[in-house]
Amino acid sequence: MECGFAGDGLVGSGEFHPIRAEVCGSFGNGAAQCNMCVFKNNMEHSMAAPLRELGRNPALLSLCGFDALGRQSAPVVRLERAVQGPRRVDEPSPRRSGAPTASAFSRFQASVGALERRSKALSGMVDALRGMLTVELPGYGERPGADGKAIASHSTGRTIKGKGRTSDPDADWGVHVHRGIDRRTGKPWERTGKWFGHKVHLIADTTCELPAAFSVERASVSEQKVLPRDLRTLFASEPKLAERCREFSADKGCDQAELKKWLWEHRRISPIIDAR
Repeated sequence: MECGFAGDGLVGSGEFHPIRAEVCGSFGNGAAQCNMCVFKNNMEHSMAAPLRELGRNPALLSLCGFDALGRQSAPVVRLERAVQGPRRVDEPSPRRSGAPTASAFSRFQASVGALERRSKALSGMVDALRGMLTVELPGYGERPGADGKAIASHSTGRTIKGKGRTSDPDADWGVHVHRGIDRRTGKPWERTGKWFGHKVHLIADTTCELPAAFSVERASVSEQKVLPRDLRTLFASEPKLAERCREFSADKGCDQAELKKWLWEHRRISPIIDAR
């Protein structure tokens, strides 16, 4: 089965990825699974992006349990003048999209967050899916890698007068420094970015491009602190995945001698991590 991934979210075009296609074929309708990947990617940018995708993508709308044909209210009744006297005219109401409204989607997000805090239901789904992928894909977990993603909060980060805290007390300020060499002049440059919010720390298989584990921390928490903990937790919960792993890659933000030593001496995993 072939599943195409295109930038606009349409299935059937774009570059063919055989590993993703195999995964999609193993777990149901491939087109629907590919559309769900697009939906997840859109959610990283704003709430409006997934709603637009639902409004224009009937396959994704159906996969999420909504009516792809939309909703239609009762006809609009009005009286019209005629020679014989007033007569009733039934006008069909416009068909509405089956996609949820922005307010309904916002309530859904709040409910999902409350469910995760109460029962860890979403984290449990990730663990279950990882176990299924380990069985279905023999190469899954051989070459994992790690990276982080900054998630900005809706809060401005300013302290509320009289309360001594921000409107998002779980978030804080993070700083990311970008360095490089100017190709024209050969001089080094440095650019500093700041954001108020959180950071997602992700471990994923670099061949299948499928996640294996993740954690969400405050923006100020360093990757060097989180990655060793998440790796140990992952290998302890999935021993088969730990046995399979041959290489582990990350950028220089995760470079630390203790982690490299542990990977090679205790796990016989080749660390492919850029040096600082």
